Amino acid sequence: MTAFDRFERSIPELMTELAPLGAPDYVNDLLQRTAATRQRPAWSALERWIPMADLTGRLATAPRVPWRQVATALLIIALLAVYSWSTVVFGLRFSNLTHRGIITNGPYRWSKHPAYIAKNLSWWLISVPFIAGAGWMQAVQSCLLLTGVNLIYFLRAKTEERHLGSDPVYRDYVRFIDRYGLFASLSSRKS
Repeated sequence: MTAFDRFERSIPELMTELAPLGAPDYVNDLLQRTAATRQRPAWSALERWIPMADLTGRLATAPRVPWRQVATALLIIALLAVYSWSTVVFGLRFSNLTHRGIITNGPYRWSKHPAYIAKNLSWWLISVPFIAGAGWMQAVQSCLLLTGVNLIYFLRAKTEERHLGSDPVYRDYVRFIDRYGLFASLSSRKS
């Protein structure tokens, strides 16, 4: 038999000798003091790392959707789709130098220049957020440059209309657009 075995057998006898029977008188005081104090160090509390009062104090809501940016992005995509559609409808007729017929289908049934309108409006929608963040000098310069590009497209459209004006099919098309086109209500107010 080893010394450890002898010690192990004597532990229950030692415990009964050393431990008084019943609870000591100060147990209630000890329990009250223990209940009033923290049982863990402050650094281990979850509130120290995650602000639980902030999280539980307000209602959990979904993040706000930036509707203005979403609407602008969708409008830009729609304008670029109209521009692409206009280009596809042109097909093999596309030429800056020769007259290859009048297109009256696709987006051209609502406007004489849907590609120009869509392209120029999309440029404004794409550029304006960046212009607003620049200084006023840069904003004015950017707006003037973009207005200049719009003027070039306007003059190009008017030149095309003047060149095509001798074609009777084009003149019929212009009358149709003036009467039923997308901007027909605007032109009827002018007259």
